[in-house]
Parts: sequence; C-alpha cells; structure tokens
Amino acid sequence: MANLAITAAAIDEALGYANSGTAKAWNYFNGTGVVAIRESYNIALLTDNGTGNYTSTLTSAMATTSFGIGGTGTNFTQDYRVVTTPTTTDIFHRIISLSSGNPTDDSRSTVSIFGNLA
Repeated sequence: MANLAITAAAIDEALGYANSGTAKAWNYFNGTGVVAIRESYNIALLTDNGTGNYTSTLTSAMATTSFGIGGTGTNFTQDYRVVTTPTTTDIFHRIISLSSGNPTDDSRSTVSIFGNLA
C-alpha cells in the first residue's frame, strides 16, 4: 500500500471550497427591551441605536465591503430589512414594519454575513 501525502496546499484548497458558502458571521438576538445576543458567530458586540436600529460589530473583520447580508425577524407583521453603510467591521441593520413603514423592535431577529474574512 502506498503512503499518501497530504500537502498544506491541498488542505487549504479543500477548506476554501468548504468555507466559501458558509456565513462568516451571524447574530441571533433579542431586539426588545434590553437588547441581548442570544447566539452568534464572529460577533463581538450588539449595539442598540434606537427603535429597530442595531449595529453588530464583528470579531474578525471582512476583507472588503463587498459582502452579502441577510436578515429575518420572527414577528410576522414585520419585514426585516438590512440597511447598511458597509464597513469591514460593523453591520448596521434595521427592522421595518410592513404596516407602518417605521422602524420597530423584534424579539427574535437574525443577521448573517457572507463573504471573505480579512
């Protein structure tokens, strides 16, 4: 039986394929009352900027400001929209009410970021 040699380049290539479609950061949080992170990955801090307006600060920065963002809320009367001025370290997101068009708090919200880490 021949010995198999696995190179560092082969490992890097395999990990690159596996990681290219995964979220580089996500935040599941309570956005009502005293806001709090429930579960997260690569999120250092959640800041409440006012009604329905939050900032998730990344632990590890993104490589550029060209990344994909998605978000959801659990209240079916809310339409969760991610409104952001991209930076490599902060994600600004807002929950907008479908009925009024105004920002509103939601108790179970998420935001996910897809792209390349620095």
